[in-house]
Amino acid sequence: MLTDALAARCDAAITTGKAVTRVVHDGTSVTGVVVGEQLIRATELISTVPLDRLVGLLDPPPHRSLLAQARDLSSRSSSGGPASPMR
Repeated sequence: MLTDALAARCDAAITTGKAVTRVVHDGTSVTGVVVGEQLIRATELISTVPLDRLVGLLDPPPHRSLLAQARDLSSRSSSGGPASPMR
């Protein structure tokens, strides 16, 4: 799997195969993830979760407009429609 290959090449503690229920942040950076009831502190996150699901895991939740934009982007990419250019 992709995540196992990344873990094998990184010089950091990486946990794979766990269901993350929340991605905790301070408004600018990830500070940890919640797996079950356990908070695991982290400063970086590698995710293979679709963007709309990842944004939905953010704690505290983002503004509704960001959730809508993530859903829109995911639906366009899955339908083969054009993606917005990054600026």
